[in-house]
Amino acid sequence: ANYMVTFRGLWPGDEDEAENNDDDDNIIWSSMLGVSHSSDYHMFSLGWNPSKGIRSMVQNGDTRGLEDEIRIQKKKTIRSVAKTRQLFDISDDTITTISTDKERHLFS
Repeated sequence: ANYMVTFRGLWPGDEDEAENNDDDDNIIWSSMLGVSHSSDYHMFSLGWNPSKGIRSMVQNGDTRGLEDEIRIQKKKTIRSVAKTRQLFDISDDTITTISTDKERHLFS
């Protein structure tokens, strides 16, 4: 099966002003990655230390390391990889598609 996934930016803006002195024009959503996979694949889990790829994506918005980690696992447990574009308008939408099959029907 194929699914279309929409990420909708719902940035509240003013709620974080006390903590975030950045101008809203400088805030972006990084590219996002998702994978359809079997129950044997775990991108992350509560209590685990994040991989270098996850850490780089969270801290710098750089998805390349995580994409490399996913490619290593792909042959075994992953059906497809979906990547969105960056959102420079934090209230915009981005759409991607993901494919699943009988064995790899979970999405992370």
